[in-house]
Amino acid sequence: MHSMLFQKQIQFTRTLKAGGRVREFNFLKVGSSAPSFEVDVADERGDRHMFLLSFEDGWKIKGGDVPAWVSDVSDELYNQVAKEGAQ
Repeated sequence: MHSMLFQKQIQFTRTLKAGGRVREFNFLKVGSSAPSFEVDVADERGDRHMFLLSFEDGWKIKGGDVPAWVSDVSDELYNQVAKEGAQ
């Protein structure tokens, strides 16, 4: 008999004000060792910006160029991930 390990997938959406507009941020937990979340958000033209929130001695935004309005709300992004039980 084979045993299967199921891991709960954590995915959620939060609406936050960033860059003077209300924007929808989508979060998906990835990996299992260090907490990490893939995040995507659309700008006013509908272009998607994707990046990784990774926990290494504190939360950090990684991957690609993110608009300044994403960096400006980084503390709020970290808070949202913490509320969802990142560990």
